[in-house]
Amino acid sequence: MNPPPGSIEVRRESASTVFVRMAGYIPGALVSRYRPEFFRVLGERSTPYWMFDLLDLSGFDAAAVSSGSDWWRAFKAQQGSHVLFVTSFSAARMTASALGFSVGVKITICSSMREARASLARISGGAPLP
Repeated sequence: MNPPPGSIEVRRESASTVFVRMAGYIPGALVSRYRPEFFRVLGERSTPYWMFDLLDLSGFDAAAVSSGSDWWRAFKAQQGSHVLFVTSFSAARMTASALGFSVGVKITICSSMREARASLARISGGAPLP
């Protein structure tokens, strides 16, 4: 039996960056439920960067990966080029690497949000986000 579903947050981090945070156990149905919100936020403008915070992720099911692949393709379609993936969860890292490769975006794996913000500043040539 799977634990109760966790939570998903989707927002605009900056003009060029979308932010997604997933916490707890993420089933495919939850990813599907947030798909329209991700597409709405992403569709606001060209978005080359995606900051993906999974620091509080405890697990996910296979359906979450297949549901999430639509998110990755949509990101690429909005001129997405780089995902800053923040996690220490090895299964999530492997999944992100595979999804990034399949859609043709670069992945930077970070272990903290501070590291991700510094990496984003380096990649984008901008100042670090707060």
